[in-house]
Amino acid sequence: MKLKKLIYGILTATVLSACADQMEYHEYNNYDEDYVKLNFGNVGGLITDIYLKLDTDFGNYSGAMLASATDEAEYAYTSNDIVDFYDGSWSSTNAKNSMWTTCYEGIANCNHYLEKFTGLTFPELELNDDYVAQMGRYNNYPYEVRFLRAYFYFNLVRQYGDVPFSDHMLSAEESNTLSRRPAQEIFDYIISECDEIKDLIIEDYSKVDRPISPVEGGRANKLTVLALKARAALFAASPLFNTNNNPELWHRAALANMEVVNACETAGMTLVPKYETLWAVKNYSDGIKEIIFGRRANKAASSAESYNYPAGLTGSKGGNCPTQTLVDAYEMTDGKPYGESDLYSPSDPYINRDPRFELTIAHNGST
Repeated sequence: MKLKKLIYGILTATVLSACADQMEYHEYNNYDEDYVKLNFGNVGGLITDIYLKLDTDFGNYSGAMLASATDEAEYAYTSNDIVDFYDGSWSSTNAKNSMWTTCYEGIANCNHYLEKFTGLTFPELELNDDYVAQMGRYNNYPYEVRFLRAYFYFNLVRQYGDVPFSDHMLSAEESNTLSRRPAQEIFDYIISECDEIKDLIIEDYSKVDRPISPVEGGRANKLTVLALKARAALFAASPLFNTNNNPELWHRAALANMEVVNACETAGMTLVPKYETLWAVKNYSDGIKEIIFGRRANKAASSAESYNYPAGLTGSKGGNCPTQTLVDAYEMTDGKPYGESDLYSPSDPYINRDPRFELTIAHNGST
C-alpha cells in the first residue's frame, strides 16, 4: 500500500511539473496604453477620468462646505476640517484642499492624452453601425481636453498666481526643473487656447450625429469655452493681477464678456422665469437654459442632502446652517434692509421678506 502511494505521488508530481513547463503565464494590465486604444469606450473613459478632476464642493471638508468658512454659514459639528479656516490652522502648508495636486494631475492627463491618444481610426470598428457617430465624438475629444487643461490652469493661477507651466508630457528630470511662470502669461495662454478651439469644439451636443439622450450637458462646448475665456480675461484685468491698471486688459475683458453674452443669446440661453425652479425636483431639466457648464453628479447621490437636511430626517445631519448674517442680508419686500423697513416685525422676523428667502432658508414654521 505504501509503495502504491509513493508511485502515485511521483506520477502526480511529474504530471504537474510537465504541465507547468508547458503553460505560459502572462500578467496583463488592463489599463495600459494599448488597452485604452482598443475602442471608443476605453478612450472615452480616459476623458471621463479627466472630467472627474473638476472642482466641486458637496461637503468636501468633513461634511462642511466652504460657505461654513465664511460668514454665510456655520457647520453644526466642531470636529471637522472647516474649523482650520478660522482657528489659525489654515496656512500654505495646510491648504485644506487638493486644488494644486488635482489640477496638475488633470493637466498631466491632458498632456498625456494629446500626445498618445489622438489620431486613432479604430479600423476594426468601421463596420459598426455607430462608427461615424463615435468618430465624431472621438474627434471632438482633443478640444474638450484642451479646454479642461486651460480650466485647470485657470483654477491654479486664480488661487496661486504665478505657477509652473507645461503643455507637454514631462520627464522626471524636467518636472523637477520647472519654475513658476508669471500669472499674466498663464492668463494669455488660457485666452489663446480658448480662441483656438472655440470654433472647433462641438457647439450643441443635441445636434450631433445620433445624440445621446439625455443630452450630454456635462461636456464642454463652445459656450463653455467662451465663458472660460471671459472669466480668465476678467481676472487678468482685476487689481489682483493688473497692478498697473492697464486699460487694454479691461478692454479685452469687456470684449470677451460681450462675446459670451451674445453667443448665449444666439443659442437661446435665458434665465429661468421663476427662482423656485432652481430648487424644484426637475431643476436641471427646467433650468438647463441658464446653465452654461456645471460639474455633474450622479442623480442617486445624496451626500449634499444628508449633510444639510435638518437633523431628525432620515440620515440627515443638519450640518451647514445659515448664519444670522445671511438671514439679515435678505431685504424686505419693499426693497429696504430689515432694519430700515416698516414691514419688519421683531416678533415675526421672517414675514415680508424677499420671496427668495423662503426658498433658501429653513426656519421655524417653514413648510
